[in-house]
Amino acid sequence: MTGSRSTARFTKPLGRSSADCDGIGCQFWGAEQGRMPLCPRDCYSVCGNMIASGRLSWILAPLHVAALATGAKSFRDNPIIGNPTLNRAGLHVARVRLAHRLVEWRREKLAWLISEEDRALFARDGFIIKRNFLPASDYAAVKAQVLSFRGPARHQFQGDTLTRRIAVDRHALSNVPALRGLVESPEWLGMVRYVGSFMLEPLVYIQTIFSQVRKAPPDPQTRLHADAFHSSVKAWFFLNDVAEDEGPFVYVPGSTSDATSNNPAIAGQMLTWSGSFNVPGTGSISLHFSVTVATTPGDYFNQAGGRAEESYNVVGTGPTAKITVSAAPTPPPTPPPTPPPTTSLACWNKYAVFGLNTCDLSSAGNMSNPYGVIGNVAVGGGVGSLLKTVINGRVLIDSSASASVHSDFSATGGIFFGQNLSQDKADVLNLSAQIAGLAPTQTSADITNTTTITGAPGQSVANVISVNSINLTKKNLTLVGNNTGTDVFLINVTSPTALFVLNNAKVLLSGGLTANRVVFNFPGGGGSLQVYKASSTPVMNGMLLAPQRDIVIDNPPVLGSVIGSSVYVHSSGRVIGVQCP
Repeated sequence: MTGSRSTARFTKPLGRSSADCDGIGCQFWGAEQGRMPLCPRDCYSVCGNMIASGRLSWILAPLHVAALATGAKSFRDNPIIGNPTLNRAGLHVARVRLAHRLVEWRREKLAWLISEEDRALFARDGFIIKRNFLPASDYAAVKAQVLSFRGPARHQFQGDTLTRRIAVDRHALSNVPALRGLVESPEWLGMVRYVGSFMLEPLVYIQTIFSQVRKAPPDPQTRLHADAFHSSVKAWFFLNDVAEDEGPFVYVPGSTSDATSNNPAIAGQMLTWSGSFNVPGTGSISLHFSVTVATTPGDYFNQAGGRAEESYNVVGTGPTAKITVSAAPTPPPTPPPTPPPTTSLACWNKYAVFGLNTCDLSSAGNMSNPYGVIGNVAVGGGVGSLLKTVINGRVLIDSSASASVHSDFSATGGIFFGQNLSQDKADVLNLSAQIAGLAPTQTSADITNTTTITGAPGQSVANVISVNSINLTKKNLTLVGNNTGTDVFLINVTSPTALFVLNNAKVLLSGGLTANRVVFNFPGGGGSLQVYKASSTPVMNGMLLAPQRDIVIDNPPVLGSVIGSSVYVHSSGRVIGVQCP
């Protein structure tokens, strides 16, 4: 589902109550039917070791019987609920029917909470979608306050997916008044209470889902499923659009009104539902199910039929719902890339910060400049930590990385796990090698004192400067352009062992030269790059390109991309990305 600017969705059989069993007791989060689940629901065998191999313990039999009147649903942990003989006799079907009759009865009494149009949509589809639910100004306020909110977070892995939830109670809501206005609005509460069929207060969470964060089976929540045999409610308010390839929420319209909730018997490609189904004259009933189509190319059909008692004839559908599986086309050969002109090598701004093997961001930014990085951040691998920092852009984390993302770290454009950054790594390594292979127009040994380098005159001039090392303490390096706005400076720092140090020192630009036309390139491995000591203005103007070396930015700001094998920005350090000319 691709969301709009602000989208609210209210559904009935969506969420689930989860039990975290630690051998001592049970802690629950989530709600069903508007109330907290009974404890220890579904925790008898896991938490208390009171049931062995599903065999009925007569001591617990009264509890198992009493659970029939609750939302308990585990066939495994409750030997009465899961008893095959009782269920063949109709126990489960009876619980389903009774639960739905009760919820419909309660909803009739709450019909005044929502409009007739919304009731009709809900009856038809089983959910209500409200696009652009808030006015633009209210939406902007909610988004800003939620993204800046800090509170205790709870994390849960399911397959390859990490879910982070921050509980927002009444005390916390006082710190996010825009969110409080949303969740306490009559329209919002009316829909939640009608769908849930109870006049109770819902639980509120700020939830973030990070997909493909580790190598594991797919998140089981991505499979179509029903959370419970009875009606339940969750309301989602999306702060960002959710693209189709980003794990959107999927719901089958009308799937709450099936003729039966029983699973079919499966024999090969034949699904058979057994039971008694009442079909009104000239009417119809529906059954919803998911199928997996074969990968072998060809045409596949669905076909439904049935049998009736007495002399009634059931006319089948015949082959219908055609699905055609085509062979994947052979991709055309990829032409070799055209080498870029020399002047274009000065700017590669896909990421403001790119750690090919690891990236640590800690307390980047400050009170007057809250964004630790302005631009996108890429984490190519490793186990770095991202904490106490706000990124004005997106954060992309490679599938090979195990970055620790703390609850006090955020990005305005979102955090995306499970990315494939292999091509980006290859691109920056190739860029460094290309610049290193250029013939120098000027050479210098070690720059350890105040130095000025002036470029050549003319349009689109590439000044390729070969320098052995740069180590400055309280001294400045000034690069002077030719005032055309088209010249570039490509500085190759060639020492394989010397450090690059700016200790309370600066790289300054003049003569119309701008940071997006300056690159300090460090080919191959070698000494680390260290930029430190306090300053309120950028001390480094230009891109630091060291894809096989370590870079540390300690306190001062850098204007230009920072690309290293490992990148560590901390203690109010900042990186400000630039736009290519």
